[in-house]
Amino acid sequence: MLAKQISYQVIFNGINKVIGFLTTALIFRIYQLEEIGEYFLLIGVLSIFIAITLIGSDKPLIKYNLKKDRIKENAILKTRIFLSILCYPLFIVYTILFLNIELKISLILLSSTLFLTCISFEYLLLAKKKILQLSIITSIAQFCVFFFFLFSYFYELKPNIVFHQIIISSFLSLIILIYAIAFLDFEFKQIFKAKVISKYYFKENIIIIISIIFISIISAVDFIIANRIFSEYDLGIISGLLRYSLLSYGFLIIINKTLFSYSISSDYSKDFKFESKKTSKIYNLISSIILLLLVYPYLKFVMNLQNFNDILVPAFIITVATMFMPNFFLHINKIETLSKKYSATYYLAYTIGFILIYYLTAVIILKKINFSELYYFFSLIYLSKWILLNLFIIKISSVNSIKS
Repeated sequence: MLAKQISYQVIFNGINKVIGFLTTALIFRIYQLEEIGEYFLLIGVLSIFIAITLIGSDKPLIKYNLKKDRIKENAILKTRIFLSILCYPLFIVYTILFLNIELKISLILLSSTLFLTCISFEYLLLAKKKILQLSIITSIAQFCVFFFFLFSYFYELKPNIVFHQIIISSFLSLIILIYAIAFLDFEFKQIFKAKVISKYYFKENIIIIISIIFISIISAVDFIIANRIFSEYDLGIISGLLRYSLLSYGFLIIINKTLFSYSISSDYSKDFKFESKKTSKIYNLISSIILLLLVYPYLKFVMNLQNFNDILVPAFIITVATMFMPNFFLHINKIETLSKKYSATYYLAYTIGFILIYYLTAVIILKKINFSELYYFFSLIYLSKWILLNLFIIKISSVNSIKS
């Protein structure tokens, strides 16, 4: 059953990636590299604020939905709405103060996706094993974005680039909400009648919360580092490469939620562990080959670069790093599923330490030392990050200390 559900995701993910490639190709033809670099940087930072807004709640929501605990489920949903309202101005202030980005209508519009994301109910479909339906809905949203930018390209229009994110968030939230109300007996009004979460939620789900925020930061930190060391033009190029590598990363996040749903249902049985490892290995092999084969076409036809000899090798190095992602997420799933066996203090200290050391080391090496080939050194540091992340997560998952 797990292999069948994952296969749905793989098939539709392939369709979505093709649509995504075409959409990205349109974006690189409509906007300048400087605009694209700034946009991808903002998306990276936004993902951290989204993680804070969601307080790692997707997996606890799956768990509570499976246990039919509606009180805790609605309390989380109401809290997410409150946090999205709070994070809205915080995201704007952060980007202005720390990223030196001026207050623009694009920044204000992009911030609105915090609210749109918090009222997305993907967890309902995952909990009910409606993987096929979720995959179809995601594809519909991707098609809407593609046709929006295709229309803009043919009629030589230049809409605000943030509509790329707004349209996806809007359609996903709206369609999933309609489906949930129509077919899953979901009562939206009950959210507003519920109380907000208590301290018990954080005590029970602290490992999952740490994991979700950690995953968001390690994906965004490379954009933040790139912003510190590259010019606006080069930032556009390196952001395009990072987005390419995150094609696999984004899909693994979706698979990770599916694995969590099944691991909870099966109590992390031996059969589940065997099947999840096998699925992860198969996905890793197929995705790595496809991504490596598509590097050259991506640079030439998607990013629309005329001369990319200087970044071809760095692009391959960054793509090779994707081979280390599946194993990382597999161990993350183990830690989250068996969270009661792990020390929250130990886990938090390791995650904070890793983020700080990686960021400071990368900035010092790439900023203070005058390298002539920044693309090469940035790509090698990116690859090193994923190698070290695997060593780090294996070390954590092998320690079964009691939660403090």
